[in-house]
Amino acid sequence: MTSPPSKILQLHPDDNVVVCIQALREGEMILIMGNRAKVAQDLGIGHKLATRTILQGSLIFKYGVPIGTATRDIGPGEHVHTHNIKSNYIATHLIVDSDYPGDHPADHAGEEMSKGDGTSDH
Repeated sequence: MTSPPSKILQLHPDDNVVVCIQALREGEMILIMGNRAKVAQDLGIGHKLATRTILQGSLIFKYGVPIGTATRDIGPGEHVHTHNIKSNYIATHLIVDSDYPGDHPADHAGEEMSKGDGTSDH
């Protein structure tokens, strides 16, 4: 007898969350890292669950990198989302427009930009 396919996926071995790859229903029993957990609420694809206890102030890891910090203690199997984490995202890159190689379009704010048909954006 084979086990049913898992509805969750750990994306990286260092992650302390797993991601739903199928919808989960409230009351459903699932295995998270070999431990049984009861799903507390309906969750859609892409939502995260804690693999173990995550203490307030601890980093949340997904893809092997920190994505946020726990704003309160989070129990194993608990939904991990904006109600119990804060984002640690800091923009470290710029989107560079191909019309301005080597610099950022914001540096050219207020300049007329030709559309190539003799007209401009201003």
